[in-house]
Amino acid sequence: MTLSRPAKDIRRYMFLRLMMLFAVLFPTVYQGAIGYDRDVAVKNLTVIFFTFLVTTVFIFLYEKAQEIRYFLASQIAYDVLFTTALIFYSNTNDSPYSFFYFLNIIFAAVFFRGRGALAVAISSGALFILLGVLRQDLFFKDYASNFVMIPTALIAIALLSGQLVEDLLKSRQKISRLEVLSEEIVDSLDSGLLIVDAEKTVQKINRVAQSMLGPPAVSGAVGRPLDEVIPGMSSAAGGAVCEVNAGGKSRKLLVSQVVLPEKSAMILLRDLSELLELEEKLAQQERLAGIGRLAAGVAHEIRNPVASISGSAQLLLGEANVDVSAEERARLFDIIVRECSRVERLVARLLDFAKPVRLERENLRLREFVRDCVETVKARPDFRDLRVEVVVRVPEVIEVSAAPDPMREVITNLLVNAMQAFAGQCDRADQRVVVEARRERSFVELSISDNGPGIPAEYRRRVFDPFFTTRPEGTGLGLAQVYKILKEHQGSVELESEEGRGTRLRLRLPA
Repeated sequence: MTLSRPAKDIRRYMFLRLMMLFAVLFPTVYQGAIGYDRDVAVKNLTVIFFTFLVTTVFIFLYEKAQEIRYFLASQIAYDVLFTTALIFYSNTNDSPYSFFYFLNIIFAAVFFRGRGALAVAISSGALFILLGVLRQDLFFKDYASNFVMIPTALIAIALLSGQLVEDLLKSRQKISRLEVLSEEIVDSLDSGLLIVDAEKTVQKINRVAQSMLGPPAVSGAVGRPLDEVIPGMSSAAGGAVCEVNAGGKSRKLLVSQVVLPEKSAMILLRDLSELLELEEKLAQQERLAGIGRLAAGVAHEIRNPVASISGSAQLLLGEANVDVSAEERARLFDIIVRECSRVERLVARLLDFAKPVRLERENLRLREFVRDCVETVKARPDFRDLRVEVVVRVPEVIEVSAAPDPMREVITNLLVNAMQAFAGQCDRADQRVVVEARRERSFVELSISDNGPGIPAEYRRRVFDPFFTTRPEGTGLGLAQVYKILKEHQGSVELESEEGRGTRLRLRLPA
């Protein structure tokens, strides 16, 4: 048989043995003091005194024992004999000390499993029957049935306690395996993890969190208040980004909190430092690429009017060796003025695109606002001959938080683009532009769709680029301005288009 319990349970067993001795000592002393059956009291006191001596010896030997299992077996064997002696010197059938047999069986089950408990039960039952043989005056009287019932009960207790201990040990083994598995899973996470109790004291911290926070912060972290490990963390809301200094390096950590039972919490930390650095580099590259595209667009848009101005000026100055009539001279001056105005308008649009949007937000009733923009667009002279039905499906209760003038520019630009999609298709009878809106949590989704020819696939990724346009008279700044204004509003815009079926622009705006 092998020992199945740790040393702390052995000490607990030794303590319970002493409690048993005191439980016998006090009633025995009391019986002797009041003169009740002094002979029995003296015999019991002798047994108890001897047992105290044996227990003292056992405690001394425990520290030096090489084989704990033999030490425990001898302890339990002595306890069985001690119980038998107490029963023998008291009334064999009515003795209250029979209960100690059951305790000895339970101790044997704890330390030696089912077989040990059964061995102690059989030996205890045999000793109890032996007492009956020695005390035949009692055995053959009314109590004879006890010498069958008590041994049977002892064996039943042994089987039951052995099974319970086996089940308990299997459960503990499963729990131990699950704990090891959970430790491995927690340490294998690519996110930092801390578990805190209801008092915000750190109970666990995984390896990733230790590397994120650095040795000074995590030294003895378990058992310390959370704010000592990560200052300000206990009041950080879920989704917040906190900055910590680990090993002289600043790190930005995304904090997520999951509430656990009994008011404890699991805190997940994700290091955003490298991601933010990468995003900054990508944003810088995008800005440089945007400047390049903008410069190319400006050069393209200015080159044509400058060429017209230069050619007209050369003719007026006679550099082309051509005689210019008064009528031709007037026409050339008109070209110069017209192209200068065109360049001026382009520069004005460019400056307007470059300057930041002033956001003086108001709560706008979206239905009335959209209808006003629709009426403004329909009144334009270039749309009077178009037979386009504009349908507004915006619930009256929806409001958005936006600056009125910039938002009017956004919706007007998108409506103009949708109307211009039908240019050259006056013979169609089903031309339609639909404006719809719906509320989604803290945002409002506004969509403007048409059933025009759609946008070719090769153009869809460039529609929001400055100076990209497919119309000869366009500047290519309209959708770029829309994109910019929505970004300033913490909103977004998405394009959906299919050739031959139309185009839809989805706007997300703060409610």
